[in-house]
Amino acid sequence: MPKMSGVYCEKTLAPKSRVAKKSFRWIKRGRSWLLVGCRRGSFKRGRCRTGMLAVKILTRAHGRCSVGRRIVK
Repeated sequence: MPKMSGVYCEKTLAPKSRVAKKSFRWIKRGRSWLLVGCRRGSFKRGRCRTGMLAVKILTRAHGRCSVGRRIVK
């Protein structure tokens, strides 16, 4: 997996409390990074029984971030 480096705009889509702690994964999609996880109660034996839930999205920052996002280095 490629390393995450540079400056990104972060947008939170769902609270981390809705996701099982051991199920968090970083996925690269195009020029963005997604933090996804399995909903609480659906992660059994290392597998997600339902679909993954997007928790955060990081997109490349070109100057300023739009409203509702913050800069992450």
